[in-house]
Amino acid sequence: MNNQFESHLIYGGEYSPRGKWDYSAEWKTKWDKIISDYANFKDSDKQRLDKMDWWRFLVNNGIPEKDLQIRDLLDSTDFGESIRHVSAYAALAEYAESSEKNEMDYKIKGGNSMFTKALVERVGNENILLKHKVKEVSQADGKVDVLCENGTVFSGDALICTAPVYSLLKINWKPGLPEEKLAALNQLQYARISKHAVLFSDRFWQDESFDMVTDIYGHYFYHATKNQPGKKGALISYTIGDKADVIGNQNDDFKTEMITQTLRPAFGDIKDKIITHLNYNWGTDEYTKGGYALYGTGQWFGIMPLLKKKFMSTYFAGEHLADWQGFMEGAIVTGEEAADEIAG
Repeated sequence: MNNQFESHLIYGGEYSPRGKWDYSAEWKTKWDKIISDYANFKDSDKQRLDKMDWWRFLVNNGIPEKDLQIRDLLDSTDFGESIRHVSAYAALAEYAESSEKNEMDYKIKGGNSMFTKALVERVGNENILLKHKVKEVSQADGKVDVLCENGTVFSGDALICTAPVYSLLKINWKPGLPEEKLAALNQLQYARISKHAVLFSDRFWQDESFDMVTDIYGHYFYHATKNQPGKKGALISYTIGDKADVIGNQNDDFKTEMITQTLRPAFGDIKDKIITHLNYNWGTDEYTKGGYALYGTGQWFGIMPLLKKKFMSTYFAGEHLADWQGFMEGAIVTGEEAADEIAG
């Protein structure tokens, strides 16, 4: 199902609906040239770009201040942290190699659980083991043994490890991971994202394709019940970086006021329309400590090759090794690549 949106904007206390705001003509012309020039980039150009952060790249290309601030709001929504922390190559490649409306932005009819159910049918429920937290991985003589905390041991000729970095570093590797891979793992950060779902008594935003970026705490909202029947509607808010830590630590009353204050310039007082809300702070998640991987200055070409590199009979996969971070599609592609490498 299509899950693409048309962006509204709250900036400086003023609300601009879809189609009523835009970047300056000066910047739009320059941006088109940047995207066009990217097609001719050599590998050396991309590596040079990777040594710069995205904010610096935009500034060096003469982006006007207001355009910069709006781009920062929108682009930091994609990456989960300030664009001052993002590799300029990682950012430009994502925007230049995709369409204006990101083709990744689709959702599964019936919810993402339908995808899980389909996998179970293909793989077999008996082959999917929960509550088997990996404690140790031992490798020797072309064999791999995986020891779980419950005492179960799995043995094989090869292993595909898809654990996010925080969890991967909790595993006892025998022999230990190479120093260069260990250093790379310790350098990769994950984006701090607080996801806040709010159920309202009606869809006062009156736009099925509604999303909105703001310059205050709410940061970003999108219509989560798009193309679903019913009067009630849900908006999901993403806050990122330092703002995610602030929001994630507050009580429900604070979060209610935050949602209300953020939306007020566009829709007035909507507090009485809130039925319930639920927050999850990915920055404190037990297994990831973040929403998804974030490649900083110099890291795309600096540490990603080391993160991808197999170790003895272990191959690595996951969204953090994909061309674009934060998508199930990328995780699947990297898994397929690892499987193909094992199969030869």
